[in-house]
Amino acid sequence: DSADSFFNESIASARRLNNEVAEATRRGNYGYFLLLTARPQQALSALEYALRLSQKLELTLQAAIQTDNLGLLYDQEGNYPKGLALHREALTVIEPLKSVHWEQVVRLNLAGSLLATNQLEEARAFLEVALTQGRADDDVELLIRALTGKAHLALRSQQSADAGEWLEEAVSRARKADMRR
Repeated sequence: DSADSFFNESIASARRLNNEVAEATRRGNYGYFLLLTARPQQALSALEYALRLSQKLELTLQAAIQTDNLGLLYDQEGNYPKGLALHREALTVIEPLKSVHWEQVVRLNLAGSLLATNQLEEARAFLEVALTQGRADDDVELLIRALTGKAHLALRSQQSADAGEWLEEAVSRARKADMRR
């Protein structure tokens, strides 16, 4: 409840100040929060509104992230073809921006949809790119997500020993990251 109040107040504040950029970002963040807290209808409404506003204002990075988050919503609902299309659209939008971290997040989400639709080789390619970039940048979030994605792929490919190795590295990285805090 307090998180909902925070988001709603911050959105209302942006509206009172006629700050559409802040409103687009805050609505997108709220939509993602609603997605994570299993309120898909509210998330859909918030994300679609945020996306329309971001597109109107030409906030390309926000629009790409919001499109990707809509893809996650459809994935969560089991509509993988729709999720896959939205992740692909988000990747097309974000690639020219050279926002390395967010581009890899989109690739990882796209890989998840591909795994769910049994497109294993294409998923593998996206996971490899994200893993390589995560290692190069020492980006813990990307590394852990790519490693667990590789483990999922290995399990789907009947390679349980490889899955164990990928998970072991992911857990090790997570523990090291937690110790740095």
